[in-house]
Amino acid sequence: MRVNAICPGLIETPMQTKVSEGLANDQNLKIGDVIQKRVEMIPLNRFGTALECANLIVFLLSPDSSYMTGQAINISGGLVTF
Repeated sequence: MRVNAICPGLIETPMQTKVSEGLANDQNLKIGDVIQKRVEMIPLNRFGTALECANLIVFLLSPDSSYMTGQAINISGGLVTF
């Protein structure tokens, strides 16, 4: 049995939009400004996509990752580097 963990960073989803809306409301800012500030924290300067996470899952399910186990895999655009 193999066990690996996928650790996503900021992924562009409806939930991330709600988080940004909440932050904008709490800080009395425009949502676009909040999203821009959040994106600027990410070294690749963008949110990830659900498709990028899905591609990682497909890889982990494929024979190409058959010798890989016990890993925590960050998919965060460089936001998390450990």
